[in-house]
Amino acid sequence: MNSMRKAVLLASFEQQFALAANFIIAVLTSRLMFPDEIGVTVVGAAIVGIFASLREFATSTFLIKNGDLPPADIHGALTGIIVVNIALVLALVAMAPAFGAIYSDGRLTAYLRVMAIGLMCEAFATPVVAILRREMLIDRAASISASGTSVMLIITLSFAVAGFGYMSFAIGYSTGMLVSAIVGVYLRPRFWRARPSFRAWRMLFEFGGYNGTQAVLRQLYESVPYVVLGHVLSFEVVAFYHRALMLAQLPGKLLLNGIENLMLPRLIQHLERSRSLKEPFLLTIRYVTAIYWPTLVILALLAHPIVRILYGEAWLAAAPLVQIMALAALLMFIGKLDTSILVATDGMPDILRRSLIVFPTCAIITTLSATIGVTVLAASYWITYALQLVSSLYFIRKHVSFTPAEFLDAVYSSAIVTAASAAGPLLVVIACGGAAGMSLAATILAGLSAVAGWLLALKFTNHELNADLLAFRAVLQKRSRT
Repeated sequence: MNSMRKAVLLASFEQQFALAANFIIAVLTSRLMFPDEIGVTVVGAAIVGIFASLREFATSTFLIKNGDLPPADIHGALTGIIVVNIALVLALVAMAPAFGAIYSDGRLTAYLRVMAIGLMCEAFATPVVAILRREMLIDRAASISASGTSVMLIITLSFAVAGFGYMSFAIGYSTGMLVSAIVGVYLRPRFWRARPSFRAWRMLFEFGGYNGTQAVLRQLYESVPYVVLGHVLSFEVVAFYHRALMLAQLPGKLLLNGIENLMLPRLIQHLERSRSLKEPFLLTIRYVTAIYWPTLVILALLAHPIVRILYGEAWLAAAPLVQIMALAALLMFIGKLDTSILVATDGMPDILRRSLIVFPTCAIITTLSATIGVTVLAASYWITYALQLVSSLYFIRKHVSFTPAEFLDAVYSSAIVTAASAAGPLLVVIACGGAAGMSLAATILAGLSAVAGWLLALKFTNHELNADLLAFRAVLQKRSRT
């Protein structure tokens, strides 16, 4: 297994740990709180997400892209990042009562104020993580994230059990970010000892202008449905929609986020040795789709028993939404890989152009859909995901030369693997008279048949992933003998 694949696995593990913690929180709090309470946290998180996206105008990604900055410029960039974060935190605290008034719910005001503390703490951790990733010290960067995530998990669940309700999420998040900041300062104490400076601010904000616009537009697209549903319908409907979308997006986040965090520095290093990014791009797509597509199809087939097992009978209304959005997510296999490629190839203007085309259009579609109903909103992802895929491929091809035939060849075997993985579960669902009435035993049988079909298809198609699995098995066998 080459170094790129090992690094991808390490980065994926970091993200999977964070996602696993958030998923555990979602599953357990669904049984500890009423949907209305969870809806408050979802709407609050959507509002916080919009404010957090504004931080990208002074993004720590600047430190990754410009790894040869002198210390004085690094300290100047840090000053700019902190100043922007302080301004946004103060704005969120000041506007919290207004948001509470809009929804006629004072709980939202208190929630936003506590979340603001976490945003400020996070500002001291992310620059250190960026520098460590630029230096390919992935293990140290992961330790910062892992420490904060662990504390967030423990605190959130402890307060939820103690009866703090919706505020458990805000308290857990803020405490976790505080721990991440402390670990970051510990790992790089000299990083923060310089005096505040205005140096490199122009470069920081020029870089952040593209990145920030893209981030804000993307976040608006993701957050607006929650905000609209909470205002037009109810916090309870928001909770059902959130839990469904969380399940539908989980496969992508488990696999794609780790790759996204690692690809930028890896692509920059690859460009230093070669002018073409075609090989790493197509190889990444080949690996991603072989895992991502089968997982989504199985999730759609078994949505009802999965929702029942994870959330309980009270949440079964979310199952049809999971099916719709999981199948639509098949179109999102590129994830944010396009952004990594465009940043690495100095294609920041294209990031802005893509964002100006895609995200306002998608935001309009989802907003209008949300005013009609939650099912229409879920179905709208077929349109918005298709639009994002087409635009991503268009702008990637401006910087990476590959033919449509080469791209189809990269995903062809994954399509066969996906069909083979779904055959067994589909037969089990048919035998049970539908997924809604499946027992736990039947669900397990369907899952095992999916794994068997997946492994056989990898071998049949001679997929690169099959060779990696065989190599991994050989290592385990060797170690077991010793």
